[in-house]
Amino acid sequence: MSDALEACVLALLRADPEVAVPISRLHDALSTEAGADIGGASRLADRLRRRPDLFLLLEPRTTSWPTDAWSRELREEYRDALRAVGLVAEPRVAPIHTHAGPGAVVDSTDTPGIEPLLRTLRASLVELWRATDHDDEARDRIVEAIDDAGRLRASLEALGAIGP
Repeated sequence: MSDALEACVLALLRADPEVAVPISRLHDALSTEAGADIGGASRLADRLRRRPDLFLLLEPRTTSWPTDAWSRELREEYRDALRAVGLVAEPRVAPIHTHAGPGAVVDSTDTPGIEPLLRTLRASLVELWRATDHDDEARDRIVEAIDDAGRLRASLEALGAIGP
């Protein structure tokens, strides 16, 4: 991935109100911003996955049953087919540098209001993801909580309690 494209991805992630952005939304914004053909969302995810020093990919598992014996190609084909019909949550991307690491405390008391609490919630969910390495069931629940946090933010925006 070129430095310019990495910088663009990081800028888009920092500007987004969600701490972990769905790969399809990041891909769409990046395609618009970069003005170039960057390939599909799967290709973008592959590129970001190769930069664990910059990006954290939150990837929910594809199935509730083991697929380790399947070939990589078969697992990817099956995952893509499920995602195409909306049965699997898509990967989300977060910038790695926004997280102080496991056990870090995010201070939301400096600024009054709801926004600092939402930042703490989002950062906590990403830290939970990082702390549950190899626990697919826990990670599935965390992805659901990230989706719930996004809906909570949208509801608060609709009520005028916070800005977009």
